[in-house]
Amino acid sequence: METKRNLKYFLSHGPSVFLFVALGLVAVGLVLAFASGRNSGLLMVGVLIVLVGVMVMLFSSGGKANEVDIDMTCMELTKDLEEAATKNFEVYERSYLRMIHPIFLRAYDFAENDKLLVKKASDGKLRSNMFNGVYMFFTNDNMYVFKRHLCVTEDDSVSNDGRKTPYSKLTEAMLEEHPVSYMNGKKEESYTDWYFVVKSTEGEVLRMSVEAGADIDKAVADINHLFKVKHDNPTDRLATEGGKYQTNR
Repeated sequence: METKRNLKYFLSHGPSVFLFVALGLVAVGLVLAFASGRNSGLLMVGVLIVLVGVMVMLFSSGGKANEVDIDMTCMELTKDLEEAATKNFEVYERSYLRMIHPIFLRAYDFAENDKLLVKKASDGKLRSNMFNGVYMFFTNDNMYVFKRHLCVTEDDSVSNDGRKTPYSKLTEAMLEEHPVSYMNGKKEESYTDWYFVVKSTEGEVLRMSVEAGADIDKAVADINHLFKVKHDNPTDRLATEGGKYQTNR
């Protein structure tokens, strides 16, 4: 993970002076090239100026990451969550309930802390230097949550956390709205963040930023339906992927 390049991305706001210089050189070079007519010397000068402008442009953008780099880094570091969760809990797909599919969540984290950096990119999307990935699955007795947190601007920042919670202690899943303030250059702007929250009688099992949408709404509804079924009939065994009434961990 190229943390220094990622840090430059979050600390930079707006085009650099080098970029304006590069664009100016390219413009001058193109004007000279088109105005050269049959003057091969003037044409050569114009082409050379364009090439210098392009080189300056590449130099101005080569020292920092871009939106695609940040997104790809986060996706790459969280792509193995299912495998990591299976190894962590030693619970396998044959024990998963059929009535609810595993839930895979990935999103930038906007929870306030001293190291949080936020930037609104040219594509209109807000990103932070923090990222969470969560893999949740369900057996007859427990809900399993495997969470990975990372910071793209710091080395050795990837951490994993796994929690197993019996249905007898789980109460509800919900979405919570949370306003976020951040600096876009020198201008303070606001953003509505959504937290995916799962609660238990002992506190919160999970809280993470998510991009609200129909898939998140469905995940909340499916989890709450499962909790209701388990609370209403705690001794009933539900069908699993590996067998109709398999006993699970």
